[in-house]
Amino acid sequence: MSDEGYLRVEANDCPMSFCAAPAGSPCRTGKGRVAVQYHTARFRLVPSLAKALDVPTSPRGSFRAVKQVLADASDAVEWLPLTVEVAERYEDVAYPDMKDPFDRIIVAAAWAAAVPLVTADRAISTSGSPVQVIW
Repeated sequence: MSDEGYLRVEANDCPMSFCAAPAGSPCRTGKGRVAVQYHTARFRLVPSLAKALDVPTSPRGSFRAVKQVLADASDAVEWLPLTVEVAERYEDVAYPDMKDPFDRIIVAAAWAAAVPLVTADRAISTSGSPVQVIW
């Protein structure tokens, strides 16, 4: 992100309840330490940076951060349908690496939609998944 991008993000308070960094300050972790990167929800406040949401959040309090983003942006969340393409991709997800059929459905749906998958599930993130895993 450019210097201008950082300045535009810092022009807004962080909307995350556990962070609440004031404008001009970096995001904070749940323990008050400076976060490695800005929280994703803060990018939503800058329309021109909304497409830069592939920026990972701080590992501390990440579940609360994702939960807060989903609660605040219910209109921005698109639910993926189970389609024939998902079923076909399901068959291509490596079985020995990922035994849980529900994990395989989740990976197949993200793969068919060509979107990254946000999950803390180690079985998915360490399996050599065909999709980008964020978290």
